[in-house]
This record gives sequence, structure tokens and C-alpha cells, in this order.
Amino acid sequence: MIRVITLLLVPVVLALAVACDGDDDGATARTQTETSLESPGPPPPPNDTSDEGAQFSGLASIDGEALFDNATIIAQVDGNNCGTGFVTDGSYEVTVASDEAKGGCGVPGATVTFVLGGEGDPGGTEADQTGTWDDSQVNELDITFTTQ
Repeated sequence: MIRVITLLLVPVVLALAVACDGDDDGATARTQTETSLESPGPPPPPNDTSDEGAQFSGLASIDGEALFDNATIIAQVDGNNCGTGFVTDGSYEVTVASDEAKGGCGVPGATVTFVLGGEGDPGGTEADQTGTWDDSQVNELDITFTTQ
């Protein structure tokens, strides 16, 4: 009986040995995959927006009501489209590109105009407020659009 068990186990042990011997590449692949899933490091501080442009956010309303979800907000500097954002739950966020990233766009102190995207009324309506391009902070600015 022991001889039968031994005869049955030998091929299994050999197969496992061969599989484990060839598993070095698998271990390397697992290590590389596990490494690639690791975080690249801490995120940049929330006020460090210089690489992306100037960030603006706040409430967005039209004729006294919260602006509808997915409404497009276009940020312009001197008539140039420099960023696009969207409204969610009555709030918007938009990053306004720097002049270095997109010619004719933001430089420190430039006036940023916000335009409601879309064709026809109310699309193309400018917000009653303007912002000042500043990439050293998140610029909180509530904007309103008046069509009446």
C-alpha cells in the first residue's frame, strides 16, 4: 500500500517541483505588478495648482436658481477659451490654463470671465462676476448668470 501511494505521489511532487522552479518569472511579475500598484507618493498640497493653472470653484446660479447639473462653464482670458468646467449640485470647478500652457491665457492678475456654454440663450451668457487669475491658491468665487 505504501508503495502504491509513493508511486502516485512521485509524479505529483515532480510536477510541483518543475512548476515551482519555473515560477521565478511569475514571482518577478507579481513583484512588478505589486510595485506598480503602490502609490507614487503623497498628492501635492491642495493649494499647489501652478502646474495645472488657476483653479476656480464656487456656487453657480442662473436667475436666482442653482445652475443645472452638467452645465458647461467656459473660462476666458481676453476672449480666449482657457478652461472648461461643469456644474454638479449647484457648484462648479474649472482650471484656467496659464499662458505658458496655452498661449493667450492666464498670467498673474489677468481678468477671468466665465461664460455659460451651449448654443443660444442662455448659452453664451457671461457671469455677472469675473475672477483674477492666481495660481497660488484655489480661487473661491460664486458666479451668477442673469438672463431676465
